[in-house]
Amino acid sequence: MHYCINCRKEIKEDWDSCPFCGTPNVLSGEQAESDSKQKDSLDKRESDSGTIDPGTGIYGLDYDNLPSGTLIDGKYRIEEKLGKGGFGTVYKVWYEHLSKWRAIKIISREFYDDKEVIHELKSEADKHDSVNHPNVVRFYDVHLDGEIKYFDMEYIDGGDLVDLKLSYPGKRVPEERVREIALQIADGMIAIHQKNIIHKDIKPQNILLTKDGTVKIADFGIAEKFRNSRSRLKLASRAGTPAYMSPEHLIGEDVGRETDIWSFGVMMYELLTGKQLYNGESQSDVLMQIKERSFHSHSSISESWNRMLEKCLQYKYEDRFRNFGEVLSFVNTPFKPSKKKRLKKPVVKKDQPQKRNVAIFIVMILLALGGISSFLLFKSGVGKTAVSETSSVESETGLRDKVERVPVPNLRGLTIEQARSRISNAGLVVGQTTERRDNDNIGKVISSSPSSGELNRGSRIDLVVGIAGDYTSSTGIDMIFVEGGTFQMGNPSGGASDERPVHSVTLSDFYIGKHEVTQKEYQAVMGSNPSNFKGDNLPVERVSWFNAVEFCNKLSEREGLTPVYSINGDTSLNVWSRGTLVADWTANGYRLPTETEWEYAARGGNKSKGFTYSGSNSIDDVAWYGDNSGSKTHPVGTKRANELGLYDMSGNVWEWCWDWYGEYSSRAKTNPRGPANGSSAVLRGGSWVSHVNLCRVANRVRSVRSVTYSSIGFRVARTRL
Repeated sequence: MHYCINCRKEIKEDWDSCPFCGTPNVLSGEQAESDSKQKDSLDKRESDSGTIDPGTGIYGLDYDNLPSGTLIDGKYRIEEKLGKGGFGTVYKVWYEHLSKWRAIKIISREFYDDKEVIHELKSEADKHDSVNHPNVVRFYDVHLDGEIKYFDMEYIDGGDLVDLKLSYPGKRVPEERVREIALQIADGMIAIHQKNIIHKDIKPQNILLTKDGTVKIADFGIAEKFRNSRSRLKLASRAGTPAYMSPEHLIGEDVGRETDIWSFGVMMYELLTGKQLYNGESQSDVLMQIKERSFHSHSSISESWNRMLEKCLQYKYEDRFRNFGEVLSFVNTPFKPSKKKRLKKPVVKKDQPQKRNVAIFIVMILLALGGISSFLLFKSGVGKTAVSETSSVESETGLRDKVERVPVPNLRGLTIEQARSRISNAGLVVGQTTERRDNDNIGKVISSSPSSGELNRGSRIDLVVGIAGDYTSSTGIDMIFVEGGTFQMGNPSGGASDERPVHSVTLSDFYIGKHEVTQKEYQAVMGSNPSNFKGDNLPVERVSWFNAVEFCNKLSEREGLTPVYSINGDTSLNVWSRGTLVADWTANGYRLPTETEWEYAARGGNKSKGFTYSGSNSIDDVAWYGDNSGSKTHPVGTKRANELGLYDMSGNVWEWCWDWYGEYSSRAKTNPRGPANGSSAVLRGGSWVSHVNLCRVANRVRSVRSVTYSSIGFRVARTRL
């Protein structure tokens, strides 16, 4: 055995390349000697301490201080360290497969053997991934099964609220800017709370800003979840940030949405005044401060903001805003200015006293002469200057007090981020966002209300945004939207031994083909038809795993999507012998389903009724198999569909999956993609020639990826982005 020259993982000498990062396998005398020294060093450390030093990774890599240029899993190249938190270190990385900046959070080595922490990390990552909102930092992928455990996240190109605060004199952010930020935070927190997630660590450092000013909420739902486990690791003091924690959080009582509202109020106070409301270093210090001095109106803050803060910062959570919908509604109401503008007295010119004296003298003469009418004429003329100036000031003040009207922008067809930016630039705010299934406008605004005319500045616009649903591709392939969920994979009794142990798997949303790929569809994309049984609507067969992967990429390119598969960056896949095939799981193109996706879909997803076969306990209702096929394939979709509307998941032709074949483990998994390497790929579903037992949804078989039989075909899938 020796080690990859790039990722330093142990690999076999006869492998052409490293299966973990794709680096060509090199074994020179110098390399062999280096490998031996590395292994001896590791053996010595392990024999001395019984374990790898905390914070130190495989073969001396310090995960908390990785140098620039380090390549992680063959695709993430470290650019710079962004910061370190309680559970790991965040790096800015260049994602080489997509040529984009990303952020990855590498989990600290000290937690690798803590099963509770790893389990909770997986659970919270899944929850984070479930929140798809423009004001929440997006999770793209989770890697917790390999030697290096990390999250792949959205990279935010701006700073945080601490940086924003420091950019203003006295660290006081103008009220109107705070209002813009508060509206976005409230909107994002509504989405988070709708997923039954409580942040528990809202503070300026966890509210990020893009360069265009968009708020991004980060790091939610982790610290509090792990408080017990971290206490065991003597890290309990990091379970929250005391200065922003609610009284019930500090005491250790059960917390709800109101705890986030308290933290939000403390943070808004800090932005408005430039000072922390509570500044104790320990939880007990802060709790004492809260008890000794409840929030009272601050003289430098407007009446409206004082009322909002007072509502957020009630000691009893029952007296606060009950949810961020109430916060959003309050902040949406036009705020009163911080100070009333007094009417300025008219400026009296220097020569006015002299003119006034002359006027009085003339009046006395006129009165003496009995010229009352002349006096009245004078009063209507000479005294006019001061009166007109006062009226002018009152008129201008009235104009300033009028609410400004602004035009409603056209938002149809914009992405949600573009729409929010345009609404903000117009002086308006985003109201309620409703989702509607519309695959032609996924992530785009379908309609807005109102959609035209004028509104008072600060008014809200409600949006309807398109989300994923079933669709038919331009090539004619019907795709079914599968809502993600958690299921028990495997067979608890009976069947083959490789169907056990049963284990919990959690999957994100995805699409999968309604039918197996037909010969007509394959011919249209590939320009050939290798099938033994001919017919446009028959499933294509005699296709290898490599043929299926190539079809997916060509179909993606045909429909203007980003191909999923590449070899050394080449998506044409014409260089099979020159590198390792890799999959980009963030690409929007077509791909093979993973084995877990296939079984979840075959079982009926979250609509499953627990059938033995896909859609029924009676195989003849749903499958063409050995006893009823007449020794041939049949047109797709001629048997009954399963709970999701999928056909032929049992029988007709075997279907290739992406995964290498491997044994199950009892560990719960999230979006697994199979072993890192192997000798054969997974086939599922049974075929026209199969025994009834092989058509069960839990059954697994394997084959080398190059075989082409008349009983093997495939169906396509897509990641829902």
